[in-house]
Amino acid sequence: MSEAPRVQVESSEPRRKYQVTLMGDARVGKSTIVSQFLYDEIITNYKPTVEELHRGEYEIEGETLILDLLDTSGTHQFPAMRELAIRQSDVILLVWSIDNAASWELLALLREEIVRVRGPEVPVVVVGNKSDLESRRVVSKSLAQARVELDWCHGYTETCALQSDSVLALFKKVLHQGQIRYKLSPAVERRRKSLPTYTQKQKQDKFFFKRHSCNVS
Repeated sequence: MSEAPRVQVESSEPRRKYQVTLMGDARVGKSTIVSQFLYDEIITNYKPTVEELHRGEYEIEGETLILDLLDTSGTHQFPAMRELAIRQSDVILLVWSIDNAASWELLALLREEIVRVRGPEVPVVVVGNKSDLESRRVVSKSLAQARVELDWCHGYTETCALQSDSVLALFKKVLHQGQIRYKLSPAVERRRKSLPTYTQKQKQDKFFFKRHSCNVS
């Protein structure tokens, strides 16, 4: 387990912790979405994920907002782990790739499992990844959006995991769907239009931010 410099947090400060779980077929870009959001990095070499937990901590108006991002397996080999992740989640992010019909069809099965385990009220956002591959699209955006928003009553958006601004906009929608309150300072809003990130030099000093991750296998 690796982690960035530790944050100095007073025990009297309120702490808010939320788990966002990413689910979807293999190779749809779940890990790249997480890497882009937390580490400003793009994953170029594909490696199958079993289950990987990432954490980001943010100081917002004197409160510590903790986001646990659980990147789940794209296979069905670990049903017990998947069910536990569903039970523990505050928000679930269902990811499909707009150029992969099988990944779209899998969403219905995953949603059925989510409803079985948690009921229909759990916050869910469905995201079509790889929006830069529009020429290869297999399901129209209007059809996907109608299915998700009208039939399933969930939020829908599309993103490109290779583009930082697109992923940041995605996570704003996720936080909104999960009714997770966050407010950005004007300086951060101008610089990143989302939750704060820092330069490598700042990461070497003490500041009110940390990220770390660990593999679960």
